[in-house]
Amino acid sequence: MKPEKFKNGFTQVPNYITFDKRLSLKARCVLLLIISRPINWKIRLKELMKHSEKDGKTAFQTALKELLAYDYLALVRVRDEENRKLSGTSYVIGKAVRRVSRSLEMQTTEKPVSQKNGLHRNKEIINTEILNNNHQQQETAAAVDEDFNFFFKKLRTDKQWQSHFYPDLPTDNEPVEVAFDLLLFYFRSHSLKKGELYKNLFEARRHFSHWFNLQKEKSNLLKSLKIEKKRQNSHWRKVSHWHQKFNQIYTRCKNQAFQNLALVDQAYREIIEIQNKLEFIVDLIRNAELILFIQEFQEDCSVLKRKIDNAKSQNRLDWFCEKAQQLTSK
Repeated sequence: MKPEKFKNGFTQVPNYITFDKRLSLKARCVLLLIISRPINWKIRLKELMKHSEKDGKTAFQTALKELLAYDYLALVRVRDEENRKLSGTSYVIGKAVRRVSRSLEMQTTEKPVSQKNGLHRNKEIINTEILNNNHQQQETAAAVDEDFNFFFKKLRTDKQWQSHFYPDLPTDNEPVEVAFDLLLFYFRSHSLKKGELYKNLFEARRHFSHWFNLQKEKSNLLKSLKIEKKRQNSHWRKVSHWHQKFNQIYTRCKNQAFQNLALVDQAYREIIEIQNKLEFIVDLIRNAELILFIQEFQEDCSVLKRKIDNAKSQNRLDWFCEKAQQLTSK
């Protein structure tokens, strides 16, 4: 018996989802319900429960856990729009569904293959063999998704990809390449804060493109650019402050200002603290000159630490002058 072909009021579901044996029938039905909703529909447990008089809260919670486990859904952190503080978590469509959606989008871009009664019939968009192959490829993909940092260097050097954004890019009196780089740094911070993970470079590019277009619609690109410029200037000031502090420690060593081992240990801890701060901030900086300065700064810290270690082993601070000063534990 040939099934009836519906003209409206139906939902297309890939066979990859229908026959995914890893999921219980309950989880597949809940996923079908979610897919049938509008794109901007909020996935909430209470809303899902309204569509069933038989199943209780526990049944839906179990189904959602299954969908989370196999990447059909994902949990993202939600921030309050007013104070920007974390206010909880929310369900969103996961990577497994988005990958299938991309495959379907590529197939639906093909031209109609026939015309009947003035109506175009599109080529069948659900191809079981293709979707099953996609499933096999996902099984052999990298087991661990990566954050934006993993793809950041590649995106910074991909000038051809970047050039697609130049026409819509505000510059704030900066060269267009610099302006884009600043926005890329801003987006990286945004992505890392949200805990976003990506299977591959394509997903990272796609997420940035979506964010860029959204910010363009809201006229927020220039604001984001200025925020990142201020952030980069702030990095300069922080490094300069830490360098002044290091010079003070160096001068105290040179002038034999330490009276006991406790003061030496305190200076040593301060140097380690400066090194830790430099190690963290260097990845946030886009200026090559400042990065080189930090690398030299880190080496200076290491040299001074070695000198202090050497002096402590001999119970002396004698590497700066001929007249050595004895160290005491008092």
